[in-house]
Amino acid sequence: MNTPNIPLSEIEYAQESKNITRIFFYRLTLYISCLLFACTALHGHVFESDMSSLSEWTTVDGANPALSSSNSSLSGIPYMALNNGVIYAQLPSTLTGDWTLRFRAGHASWQRGLYAGVFNASGTEGYGVFWDSALSSQAGGTGYISIRKFDLGSEVNWGDAGTSLSSAVDSGHWALSSPMAEIELKWEAASSKLSVRVDGVLVAQATDSSFSSFRRIYLRGNTTSYFDDVRLQTVFEDSMETLASWTSVGGASPALSSANSSLTSAPYLALNNGVARAEIGTTVTGNWTLRFKASHSTWQRALCASVLNAEGTTGYGVLWDSSTSSQANGEGYVSIRKFSLSGEPGWGDTGTQLTTPTDSGHGALSAPMAVIELSRDAASSTLYLRVNGMPIAQATDTSFSNFSRVYLRGNTTSYFDDVTLLCDTPPTAAEINAAINITSHGAVGDGVTDNQAALTSAIAAAVSQNKPLYVPPGVFRHSSVLPLNGASLFGHGYISVLAASDPMNAAVRLNGDNTYVRKCRFVVLGATQREFNPAQTSLHLIGATNFEVSGCYFEGAACNAIIASDITSAYGDIYDNWVWNTFSDGIHLTRGAHHIDIWNNHVRDTGDDMIAVVSYANQPSQCNNIWVIGNDVRRQTHGRGISCVGSKDMVIEGNYIEKSDGSGVHVVSEVSYDIYPVSNVSVLDNYITDTANESSHGGITVQGRPGYSVDNVLVDGNVILNSKSYGMRILDNAHNVTVQNNYIWSTVDSGIDCQNDIENITIASNTIEETGHYGIFSYAPNATGSFVIDDNQFTNINNIPEVNENYVDVIIISQGSTWSSVSISNNNYDNPGNCVLSRYMEISYPQVTQWNNTTSTNRPIWITGAGN
Repeated sequence: MNTPNIPLSEIEYAQESKNITRIFFYRLTLYISCLLFACTALHGHVFESDMSSLSEWTTVDGANPALSSSNSSLSGIPYMALNNGVIYAQLPSTLTGDWTLRFRAGHASWQRGLYAGVFNASGTEGYGVFWDSALSSQAGGTGYISIRKFDLGSEVNWGDAGTSLSSAVDSGHWALSSPMAEIELKWEAASSKLSVRVDGVLVAQATDSSFSSFRRIYLRGNTTSYFDDVRLQTVFEDSMETLASWTSVGGASPALSSANSSLTSAPYLALNNGVARAEIGTTVTGNWTLRFKASHSTWQRALCASVLNAEGTTGYGVLWDSSTSSQANGEGYVSIRKFSLSGEPGWGDTGTQLTTPTDSGHGALSAPMAVIELSRDAASSTLYLRVNGMPIAQATDTSFSNFSRVYLRGNTTSYFDDVTLLCDTPPTAAEINAAINITSHGAVGDGVTDNQAALTSAIAAAVSQNKPLYVPPGVFRHSSVLPLNGASLFGHGYISVLAASDPMNAAVRLNGDNTYVRKCRFVVLGATQREFNPAQTSLHLIGATNFEVSGCYFEGAACNAIIASDITSAYGDIYDNWVWNTFSDGIHLTRGAHHIDIWNNHVRDTGDDMIAVVSYANQPSQCNNIWVIGNDVRRQTHGRGISCVGSKDMVIEGNYIEKSDGSGVHVVSEVSYDIYPVSNVSVLDNYITDTANESSHGGITVQGRPGYSVDNVLVDGNVILNSKSYGMRILDNAHNVTVQNNYIWSTVDSGIDCQNDIENITIASNTIEETGHYGIFSYAPNATGSFVIDDNQFTNINNIPEVNENYVDVIIISQGSTWSSVSISNNNYDNPGNCVLSRYMEISYPQVTQWNNTTSTNRPIWITGAGN
């Protein structure tokens, strides 16, 4: 792991305050504990490799892995072929809780052994699953599978296969057959239990408490072994982009659909008289909420979603009966269900009622889909059912406490989307007893009562007694802004809801020193358009120092979900939060907010940037010393993924960014707004995919404006995939930009685009593949300083048939550029796709030195100038 790049001004600040040790170790601890996904928060995938490249994998011993498509009997091309070798992939953070390793595997020969395991950071300790193909005459040709323990003095190598924790048993999957076996190794931290499933069938179990810290995935192949789709997961979330998570249980198989034009989210899952299941990835025993979107296509039909145990026999669910158009105002009836079955639920199993069927409150055949939530409070064994955030029913049942699968049942035809299981750790009895319970001041959580006066009274009591506020399970409406006046606030997580009934006066305001908001849900009801005032946010941080916002849920704000809007908002943490469906940015910092860390948040479907740090020049100060680390941001139709606009001293690191309309990462002083200059920004190790629908943007964009430059930017170690425009753009008054160690694949336009009055640009050690136009393009008529292109690998440039042109080159420095010097060295171009190219390099520019560039093609190098 690289040491975090702490901005210089932050180090200077710490020295001036004689507090360098505290800040450095605080930042380092944060970096280690939260990179990419905080696994203890149970918030989704930790690692995923579909073997479209091998960039995640490092060879330890023996042969290197290779991508292969040669075995036509194996589906999922390409896949990894590992021939007598051991490799590993680094996880983004250390796992100490439950995890599930899933992968596909197959053998090429009999009497060979492959394994996959999860180890510590040094590769000396861990657990794995070993599959011996044995002889064709043994185990029915399925080979033997067992759970292994590795406890070594040095990193695992080719000869180490671990010691058995379980007996070797038939795998149940033909060892040399197609498709590959679906293998799952699950670790449950609380019970120290390991289990292995092959093709969904439990085949082995063991218990061992030797190890509790995991940081790497290791694979071992043996003459030759095949691997594909390696995933490490902590809990379940599925936006229905594919059906990879779902297995048909009974009736018709699920299908992806975009056919219903009245439904806005496409694709979604269509389930026509069928039952499907998905594995959660761990056993959940605490609080959980199953959150999903659903809709009917026909009257008098019933859809169901449930959370059941590992065998699919016991658990709880919600049933929505569309009924008839004349009943329940055409909204159908919903009820909480209990399942106690002898086997997995079949087509006819819809459970038994725990609550009387009640109007859903949402048109059964209406668009958009209803947002349905079934929550379980483990401490009280209470189940809560909500539709579109409003309470519908609740029940208490103590029968079941272990949950491992999600089941869906559709009925001629039912639609599902965005299925997520959210898990919370409830507060302790001591925490509750030491707080002011808002119900003690008359607050009623029925979703109907206006609790403005009761909440104001409870806040006053909390302030006067120096106690935090406690929000119990329930939906507590309020009709105006709620200033906390220095008090803190906490609840049970998703089931403790503050619902603002007036979107124009919705905000809860946090201020004061050492205050916090934890484990509450903030819902804004009735917002219909974007607004711009902090009163229209869900949570407004103003005058808050040393603050914390964690474990909260935000939905429906007309403005931002969270905004920090003052120079007195400083030294805080915003982490482990979920944001959905805002009309403006998800998380927004402005007006000089500083020294704030934003990490491990999940942001979905915002109306503008998912995370934005913005400083307008008419504000008294710039935002500075902001870390945006390990967030998971996806899906919005306008705006950028993560933006640093007019701010300085910022680190954007280890984030997953998917489907932003503009740049995945946007580092700019915008021309269209009065924005401060930008300086000292590091963009490190982010995974950016399916971004830049706006043609002027790249997966990463760095851009200044006249008189307001963007200066000193490091772009290092990022993965940029499937950009709808450029992989990366460096434009207009961008100075001292280093782009290194990045992987750019499948861009509609050029891989890296450099234009206009830019200065001192270095592009080194990057891999650029499958571009629609140039590998690197530079048209810089007002450029100054040096332009260095060194040690880059280019493959299949100009490879998208619908956009490629005959004139395209791998590297071009266009005529009219004014660089002081251009150095192009040690680059390589391969063209296995036989892409049409004009030249390897076109450099119609005199101040060029070029040496040691190699290519497997016969395309010419055209350079005007000396030093060639």
